[in-house]
Amino acid sequence: MFQRLGGIVGQHPYRFIAAWSIVLVVCLLFSPDPERVSTAEPPTVLPAWAPSDRAFDILHRAFPNIAGRSRAVAIFERPGGLTGSDLEYLTDLARRLREHAQQYEGWRVLAPADSPLHGQRLISTDGQCAMLVVLLDVNFTTHRASRLVDALESLMADGRPTDLRWEITGTAGLGRDYALVAERALDRTTRVTVTLVFIILALVYRAPLAALVPLLSITASVVIALKVLDYLALLGWDVSTREKLFTVVLLYGAGTDYAMFWISRYREELSAGSGAKAAAGVAMGTTGPAILAGAGTTILGLMSMIVAELVPVHNAGRIMGIVLVIGLLAATTLAPALALAMGRGLFWPTRPSRQAEIGLRRFWMTLAAFVVRRPAVMMLSGLVVMIPPMWTAWRLQFHYDTLAELPPDSSADRGARIAEGHFPAGQLYPSSLLVVLGQRRLSPQEASEVSAEIERASAAVPGVNDVRGLMHPAGTSPQAQVVNQAVRLLGPPALEDYFLSADRSVLRVELVTPFEPLSVQAMETLGRARQAVRRTVDRLLGAEVEVLAEGITAYISDVRDITRRDQRWVKALALLLIWLVVLVLVRDAWLSAFMLLATLATFGAALGLTEWVFVHLLGFGALDWKVELFLFVIVVAVGQDYNIFLVTRLFEELGSYDLKEATERAVVRTGPIISSCGLIMAATLGSLISAGLRLYEQLGFSLAAGMLIDTFLVRPLLIPSFFLLRYRLGGSRPGQVRAAGVGSPGRPGGRIGGRVDSPLGRA
Repeated sequence: MFQRLGGIVGQHPYRFIAAWSIVLVVCLLFSPDPERVSTAEPPTVLPAWAPSDRAFDILHRAFPNIAGRSRAVAIFERPGGLTGSDLEYLTDLARRLREHAQQYEGWRVLAPADSPLHGQRLISTDGQCAMLVVLLDVNFTTHRASRLVDALESLMADGRPTDLRWEITGTAGLGRDYALVAERALDRTTRVTVTLVFIILALVYRAPLAALVPLLSITASVVIALKVLDYLALLGWDVSTREKLFTVVLLYGAGTDYAMFWISRYREELSAGSGAKAAAGVAMGTTGPAILAGAGTTILGLMSMIVAELVPVHNAGRIMGIVLVIGLLAATTLAPALALAMGRGLFWPTRPSRQAEIGLRRFWMTLAAFVVRRPAVMMLSGLVVMIPPMWTAWRLQFHYDTLAELPPDSSADRGARIAEGHFPAGQLYPSSLLVVLGQRRLSPQEASEVSAEIERASAAVPGVNDVRGLMHPAGTSPQAQVVNQAVRLLGPPALEDYFLSADRSVLRVELVTPFEPLSVQAMETLGRARQAVRRTVDRLLGAEVEVLAEGITAYISDVRDITRRDQRWVKALALLLIWLVVLVLVRDAWLSAFMLLATLATFGAALGLTEWVFVHLLGFGALDWKVELFLFVIVVAVGQDYNIFLVTRLFEELGSYDLKEATERAVVRTGPIISSCGLIMAATLGSLISAGLRLYEQLGFSLAAGMLIDTFLVRPLLIPSFFLLRYRLGGSRPGQVRAAGVGSPGRPGGRIGGRVDSPLGRA
């Protein structure tokens, strides 16, 4: 099949180039409208059963005027004190925002002039600062939220008094600014990735046209894949900048590797005297099965994220599988077609017959000899090097406060600093505890008594700074008591929008903590408060009454719990699928299992090294929680590529040589080409470091470390050592792989020190 594909490409290279060109032009000319893409996003990233999501739905029904999945907080400051004109501007701004509510997805506005309760909360006690809150029904991480924040910013410009300082913060403001930084990170990472790939390819081939073939073919696949993602977003898929970043680095890494393996074997066939068309067929026939198997493990490993319940992770699994298929097609059709179209000039100014030999005599031959003579020692040495960071990886703590890494020049960060200077800590991000009574109804007197007990229990929890409820609507601070008395005198109708639903079925209290809303401390404090309220409600109302937490802290707490559960399922499925693919290829359960365990060791070592560098050396508090999951699926999936190329070459050499010589030849002949591919993969994944966000810095470092460990430790030491020990101790000859001729670049025959396939140049 693969040789036939290579033959077809060899016969009609210009047709393949034309077909890809047409697809590329269509994608560029008919891109979806960004506005339509943003409105197709789901409003939440949590599954429907998530407690905080259920709490929001209840809050929205019971207290529609104060409910929002996210909030944009416009904050205004005048150091000498707010003037009458400033307050009139805020009142007029609130009116104009409400007039535009239908145009902007029904946002709701809380302004200081709405009520005494709002005035007490939204104007600082020193009279120098005021807030206006816009409640949104979409998650703060979505493009829809960013678009609404931009609209708010535009409306704020009209009639603003001179010298009145303003910023937009809150969860929606933070999400918008994070998205802006991420967009710049995508552009910067793409430029760095393309530059690194071209430099490495130029050093590898020392021929400009040969370097351009993988670069042009994979660039075309990246452009097409990104346009496909836009259309998927239009269909309602959650496609963020994170998925686009991974699309860029994975396609340039994996796609370039696949193209290089084909070009390497194509060059060898040309040097042996074959014509271009015949060489293309043979190259595809020998490398195609291994390329497909390697791509299959990568695609299946990444698609295992489909079982995740967290929407971004679930969609990332679908998205990565699709874009990698596009990259695979480009590497196996467009790259060969471009190479054939360039003819013999492909390798100018060198000749196809001049094969590179970097490190063959000095490094790879020496290493291969050591592995063959002392396989047990070499395998033990490799494991000893990896064990310390692996041990660190099992005891890691992660942080969930991704938004804390925003640059200090962002509007959201400046707004938060202004709020900290004038309002009590935690005022921007209060949490709600909802007591859901079901069919039961409380009289106003009963509701007041129950609320008093709940407020007392919540206030006793360490870390809770303030509690607001029916008995203390403005809070428990001494300066709030006057407002509390005034609001209570107005009777229950004045509180129905805040703490007791109109049908008396939901009771609400509001908590304020001094911690960052996405921090572990905030999550733990909210959890303790919920437990305290749960005990109080059980005593007063019975166990059938439900207690739910709502707010950004409750949301991130659910994200943490769901992620932990998702990781167990994703890891188990990825390992099973990859093991089955490798087992089908090598037909040896023990060897397949060891190949998988070796990549697991790579994952652990890379994660431990990242902890050492970022936490112990650079002083960060903890690694971002997303590093573990994405590092696992990428390293375990992509890392199998090189193991598969090595093992298939081992089987290929066994067709002509005994076990020891076949192993030595396979290590020598695959060393340079696989190592150059590993360097490209490490460089492309490592380019995430240039993104300028802490998550991508940690992820880029860990992925690059994983690729380098796999390329220079696992693949040349652990895999061949185990291969030798497995069959030497077993006393049996290894079975053949599924398809004859499956192998990595290079052909059996000739002495090891002679000309073999390697694209890296002379030592």
